[in-house]
Amino acid sequence: MSRRFAAGLLGLILAGTGCSLIPTVQVAASPCAVQFSDARCEAILVWVMDELGVQPDQVATIAIVPATPQPFIGHDAPVTLRVGLADGSGREMTMHCQGVAGAFLPRCMAEPEVELLIPGNEGYRDFPENATPVPPVDPAAEAAAIPLDLPRVDIPINRTGQQRFVLGQASLANGILREVRASPADRWPDSVLLRGSIVLEIRPVGGGEAITNIYEHGWQPGVEPVEVSIVFDAAILRPGAHLTLLDVLVR
Repeated sequence: MSRRFAAGLLGLILAGTGCSLIPTVQVAASPCAVQFSDARCEAILVWVMDELGVQPDQVATIAIVPATPQPFIGHDAPVTLRVGLADGSGREMTMHCQGVAGAFLPRCMAEPEVELLIPGNEGYRDFPENATPVPPVDPAAEAAAIPLDLPRVDIPINRTGQQRFVLGQASLANGILREVRASPADRWPDSVLLRGSIVLEIRPVGGGEAITNIYEHGWQPGVEPVEVSIVFDAAILRPGAHLTLLDVLVR
């Protein structure tokens, strides 16, 4: 069973057919929610907004034109959208979900998920060309290090666009990330639609680039204070918009 939508714009988008707005197209289209999950229709709405450069209240309906069967397995299967705008005009748009990258785009996923990118996982120990080995953590520095440990954090969102929210500070033994974890409370949040991923970012308090690679950041004497933030881009807000993270640990 699909999730209930908030009343208003998104309900209109899911309910409308958009056919009357583009009468020259003969192939029948059906409302987005008939073809796809509510979450995917929301992700498609964000893509349409960005492609057309419009605000959400300017999009009246989104309908899906039936797909033409593809002769080759793995071939790009484009999705044709019939978009009705609030001014009475219409657009026909083609959305591509090609290759491996397409499988990770929310608008292309049957049940979209918000991805949380965490430093200290993939890529942190990739060995750059001409890098030198990093010494092990000094026991005294390890004993003095202070982790950031948050069982739950609620992040209020009161505007759209790119933004950063500081979760807190930690101190790293010799500037080395030994463990980083966090998880979104909701696979697809109800109260906010995002563009792209949520990024958990760790930056030295003393200045410098965000820590992404142990060899590029290098071994630091003693303990290094760092600020932990999340960075995200909010496309559409609903009343009480927020993100919730669980089990945040940086040490």
